[in-house]
Amino acid sequence: MTTHQRERLENCVFTFLTDEEMKFNRDPNSFHTDPPPEAKLTIQVDDVAIRHVQLTSGSTYQFQIYGDIYLTWEDTRLKWDSSEWKVENFYIHDSHKIWSPHLIDHSICTDPSTCSSELTDVEIVSEGRAYARLAFRYSAYCNVDYSRFPEDQNHCCIYFTAFEADRDVAFALETDHSKKVNRPVAAQNLYDRVRGLSTLADEHSAWVVDEHTVDITHLAGISSLEVLKVCVHAEKKMSTIRMALKIPVTIATLIMLVSPLFGDLRTQVYIKLFILALQTICFIYLCSIAPPNGFAGMRPKLYTYYELIFVMSAISLLMTLVCVALSRVKRTIAPTHRFYLAAKLVNRVVCCIEPDQATSYQRYLEDADNQRTSNEPDATMEWRHVYLAVNNTVSGAFFSMYLIIILIYFF
Repeated sequence: MTTHQRERLENCVFTFLTDEEMKFNRDPNSFHTDPPPEAKLTIQVDDVAIRHVQLTSGSTYQFQIYGDIYLTWEDTRLKWDSSEWKVENFYIHDSHKIWSPHLIDHSICTDPSTCSSELTDVEIVSEGRAYARLAFRYSAYCNVDYSRFPEDQNHCCIYFTAFEADRDVAFALETDHSKKVNRPVAAQNLYDRVRGLSTLADEHSAWVVDEHTVDITHLAGISSLEVLKVCVHAEKKMSTIRMALKIPVTIATLIMLVSPLFGDLRTQVYIKLFILALQTICFIYLCSIAPPNGFAGMRPKLYTYYELIFVMSAISLLMTLVCVALSRVKRTIAPTHRFYLAAKLVNRVVCCIEPDQATSYQRYLEDADNQRTSNEPDATMEWRHVYLAVNNTVSGAFFSMYLIIILIYFF
């Protein structure tokens, strides 16, 4: 059978179906304006394909989704005897018109030129079933999760309803609920009518769609009206920036907390001041890449991590400064022997340091040194051992706590 003969035969079948409908309904337009006679219509969703996702113009997180929905529905008016007509199925041509479900979207699009849908590739079979593809492009409702900043997560959905007067319309999902994909989100318009295909988007954003889902739900307050929800889940892939925000400040904080291994208290103060300056620079960089509109009331985990770092650094620095200040005071009463031995054990065995006798911290509080007797006992060095041991113990405790925080945060 030639193509022309096939087309003529399809026209004859369609004319036969139209005439059969006219026997029951005198309206010549009822074949494509009125729904099937069944009281309940079931629209079967065979598959949902996401073709393209791009950022809405002027937004950094609102998506415009391009995709196809493959539909199937029953219509008894489309039945014919395939053995008689020698045709089991055919596509509806432009000159043919049948009823098709009207899927209404509930998108936030305000520009009709960028939001549209079209039912194409309509095919009917002799059993009274129709297949079609709904090609759509709509702006989606998006909800951003900033908890993993800078690698934010975005969940965007489009909602479709099919409403017919005096009919109960239901959806039947015959496809997978979710599918894994790996599709970058474009940063430009997909197509420009003026410039043509030369403006096909090749510049991608930091967003990458990793999953799309299909589900059937209900509108709030209307349990009888089913909604087809098509969603995409995207994540910002910014591993370089994530490492730049985490690794330097983590290494610097570890060096600060092990500063007792570098030497005496004065050396530790210089090291901690330098590390605190590096942490401040990292935090300023973090603030510079934050969204200008904030995080919608959320607190990113990275900000909490920086807060803990600054608190631990400030306490560690203050502890060292207090120990330096106490080391300036001359002591005439020695600490208990066990306390002194424990301090020396911490300093010499654990931290491999001890107070440098050649280093002078002191500016004695007495106004005149000649008022003190020459045979007055001096226990300042013993107390410096104690102060140094207390500082080293606090740094060791913070170091252990920080290792636990790193394990929890990174893994």
